[in-house]
Amino acid sequence: MVGRLATVLLFVLSSSLVFVLDSAKDAFDVILQIGAGTGLLYLIRWFWWRVNAWCEVAAMVSSFLISLVFLILAKNGIHFSTHAALLTTIAFTTVCWVTTAFVGPVTDRQVLIDFYAKVRPFGRDGGRSRTTRPGRRVGRAPRGRRQHPLALLGWVAGCTMIWSSSSPWATSSTGG
Repeated sequence: MVGRLATVLLFVLSSSLVFVLDSAKDAFDVILQIGAGTGLLYLIRWFWWRVNAWCEVAAMVSSFLISLVFLILAKNGIHFSTHAALLTTIAFTTVCWVTTAFVGPVTDRQVLIDFYAKVRPFGRDGGRSRTTRPGRRVGRAPRGRRQHPLALLGWVAGCTMIWSSSSPWATSSTGG
């Protein structure tokens, strides 16, 4: 029931934005700012154990609110360049989610250990959750078998594939 009510509320709120946005560029700017504000968090969460769901909620809400502030200011004749608005959004959002990381509740240690044992992300938790029980380490591959270079190659290949598939040169407007 809560999911259905949230869906209806989101529909009503998003439909009301039609009356606020004058162009597709306004919508694009809001989406870009929200993404820029949360982007750093979505990278850092793999490396810093303090980042949890509350940090993500704080980042999403704060980036959305600051984006709306910039939209309202633009409607009232106070315009900021795109890069200045993006950098301000990133700074504001980062302050909000880092504050939440230190002030908010900490993720249960056993949840971190189970996650680390299952996923084994690089750099997660600085080694704090690598031991599941005394004498057993789960976080490191034996010396000489670490997969950092292979993982980096996979990351570069994945980014290259995604960026090249969305390239403006991928399709031709002349049909040939």
